[in-house]
Amino acid sequence: ADARIAGELIELVARKPGALLCIAAGHTSLGLFDALAAACESGKTSLKDARFVAMDEWAGMGAATPGGCGDFLTRHFLSRVDLAPGNVRLFDGRAADLAAECDGVEDFIARSGGIDYLVLGVGMNGHIALNEPGSPFSSRSRAVPLDDTTRRVGQKYFGDPVALVGGVTLGVATLCEARRIAVTIY
Repeated sequence: ADARIAGELIELVARKPGALLCIAAGHTSLGLFDALAAACESGKTSLKDARFVAMDEWAGMGAATPGGCGDFLTRHFLSRVDLAPGNVRLFDGRAADLAAECDGVEDFIARSGGIDYLVLGVGMNGHIALNEPGSPFSSRSRAVPLDDTTRRVGQKYFGDPVALVGGVTLGVATLCEARRIAVTIY
């Protein structure tokens, strides 16, 4: 599946260099990240004009927080491809005003013309992004509380136990507006 999705993403950016991509931060995406990094390194593709938006972030964490979603994306993907830093929008779970942060992410998506390709993982309890089961289908990017399962499973990204109580996430409606959606299961 990783090779097929990577091929589709490579074809997309060849047709539409400024495409907006959104790929889940997490172990499910590691093979895809490797495939895209190898394609950039070999010259098979370039993401220099593409755009990237993060799917979510743990509350209280930002791109430089070890174990956070932004950190995971940076270490395993963003630092390995040629995406321009100005074309990347990560969530800042440390923002003083999380609602304004979520509005900023929605604005980035709108200014980019919408998400062209979304790669979702499915959590142990069935969550997509940090939309826990029962999240409204009409939801936009927002701050959310976390289910016990998500809090427990999320510990795998951290060396020491951390308090995971909430997050910021693209809403279900935002996700469903993507032009192409692939769902991967780890």
